[in-house]
Amino acid sequence: LEFKTREESFVKKIVGLPGDRIEFDNNQLKLNGEIIKNYTGDPYLFSEASQRIITIPLKDGKIPEGRYFILSEEKEPDAFDSRQFGFVEKEHLEGKVIFNKCLSILCFE
Repeated sequence: LEFKTREESFVKKIVGLPGDRIEFDNNQLKLNGEIIKNYTGDPYLFSEASQRIITIPLKDGKIPEGRYFILSEEKEPDAFDSRQFGFVEKEHLEGKVIFNKCLSILCFE
């Protein structure tokens, strides 16, 4: 991700696309009916404030057109991702990270 207000870029994963359904269950996010978890299998946690940031722009419970929902691998609600700044527009997406497990190399397309 690249933000006009920040000099550095951030690597996050896109977990929600335009039209995906979002709901909260006991401070955890359900995307299209499934609780979203990080790479260790822990569900992401959402504070009441982060839930408001996310639910206010929803259209019929769905991610608006042209917006993307991104998360880091941190499960805590204060992580720097959509829990802090909401949905991201496509213009903020800078590239695609590819991880090759065989060579353990990160490459940017």
